[in-house]
Amino acid sequence: MPLRFLIPVTEPVNTGDLITLDREQAHYISRVMRSRPGEVLDCFDGKGLAFSASVQAAGRQTQLCVETMMPRAPAPTPSLALALALVKGPAMDRALQQAVELGATQIQLLQTARTEVTWKDPRRAENRMAHWEKVIKGACEQCGALYLPELSAPASLATALDKAGATALVFDMSGAPLPATLDNAPLTLFIGPEGGWDAAELRAFQAQGACVYRLGSKTLRAETMPAVALALLQQAQGWRS
Repeated sequence: MPLRFLIPVTEPVNTGDLITLDREQAHYISRVMRSRPGEVLDCFDGKGLAFSASVQAAGRQTQLCVETMMPRAPAPTPSLALALALVKGPAMDRALQQAVELGATQIQLLQTARTEVTWKDPRRAENRMAHWEKVIKGACEQCGALYLPELSAPASLATALDKAGATALVFDMSGAPLPATLDNAPLTLFIGPEGGWDAAELRAFQAQGACVYRLGSKTLRAETMPAVALALLQQAQGWRS
C-alpha cells in the first residue's frame, strides 16, 4: 500500500477544493518527499475519509487539489483501547507505533507505582505529548489506518479504570491463560511498566472486576507487550473491521 498522508481538515471536503498545507506539512511533502506539482497523493483526514489530491504548488505555500474522494469508512468496531504505562526513550515510540498498527482505537497513558518516567516539567510534558502524537500520526500513514487514535495525557490507574468501566482487561503472571476466543465486545487493555503492577494495583483490577490473563511463562518487555497482547486479542475476537 502506498504511503497515505494525514491532511487534517476542519470543513467538509469536495472534489476540486484547494487545501493549503501548514508549514510542517508543506516541508514534509515538498522537501522530505520531494513531491512536485502534478503529483497525485493518497490522503486521509484521520476521521475515516480517504481522498486523492494533486500537488498544485510546492514549497512554503504547498497546496493540494482534491481529485477523487472515497466514501467515509465506518469507525472500527468494537473499540479496542490501550491503557499504557509510560516507558523510557525510544521504547515508548515503538510501543505506540505497534499499538496503532495492531488496531488500538484510543491510547490512555498511565502513571503507575513503578513507572520510571516522571512529568515534573510542564513544558517537557507538553513536548513529549506532541512528539508522541507525531509518532501515532506517522504510524497511521504507514499502516493505512483511516482513523487517528486519540492520545490522552498520563493519568492514574484509578482514573483509567473508572474510564474503562467493565471493559478492563489486564495481563499478569497471576492470571489464567488467555482463551483462544473472546466475545467481540469493546475492551480496554492495560499494559504495565517494566517493573510490573504492584500489589495494590492488582487489587484495584480485582475490585474493578477486570479480566486478568497471562501469556505463557515468560515476562515480556513493556515495549513488546502491547504488540503481542493486541495481536492476540484481535485474533481471539476475530479481528476488527
